[in-house]
Amino acid sequence: MATSMDGRRKAYRCKKFRHLQVAAGVFLRAHPQYRWLRYDLLSITRHRNGGIDFFFREDIYFSR
Repeated sequence: MATSMDGRRKAYRCKKFRHLQVAAGVFLRAHPQYRWLRYDLLSITRHRNGGIDFFFREDIYFSR
């Protein structure tokens, strides 16, 4: 069962991804010589109990 904290984390991740999408769109409009943009995404979460989570997503593409 998901807690409200899990829901907030998911919403926050979605918000961050939307910011990446917006930034990619702005870049592609400002630089029409590029047809696509590629990101590699590394997210590092440090927990209060000392644990660390890594999330790596490779080759995220945005195109016109």
